[in-house]
Amino acid sequence: MRAGQRDRYRSLARFYTSDERRIHSRELDVGLWWREEADGPLHRAAWVNVTGELYLVRLGPAADGGGRVEVLGIAEDCEQLESALDGWRECCGKPGSLSWLRERTALRLPASADDARVHLRESAPKMRLSRRTDETADGSRDRDRAFPDGPRLARRSTAVR
Repeated sequence: MRAGQRDRYRSLARFYTSDERRIHSRELDVGLWWREEADGPLHRAAWVNVTGELYLVRLGPAADGGGRVEVLGIAEDCEQLESALDGWRECCGKPGSLSWLRERTALRLPASADDARVHLRESAPKMRLSRRTDETADGSRDRDRAFPDGPRLARRSTAVR
């Protein structure tokens, strides 16, 4: 994923309103203190459940660049996100952590939803319906349903900031 391929938005409000699914989606926070230098600007990373987008927003006043959003990549599910960002909790907040986050996502996540769909088609196991039931061959009825033992996503307020 090259930087030129990443979607960018001038504000968090523009990011949310450019795809209405984001407004009502649950989000998973992936760190609040991503930074380059020890005294550099802070960034928050979050994953939008419905779209699969991992985005980064710069914190602080708009005059200083705050509010700008960069989509770092697309994760098919929480498991792919956790795998791609293994070790993020130990890294977040340290000087250079922002570069670590960008490098990790560039190496391990597709740059766009189109890239993710191509990846899914190429790597997803083939699902077939069982002849005796309406279930898939592995016994699951709804592949889009979150697993009950999976991580719980925090509900984000739908107010535009």
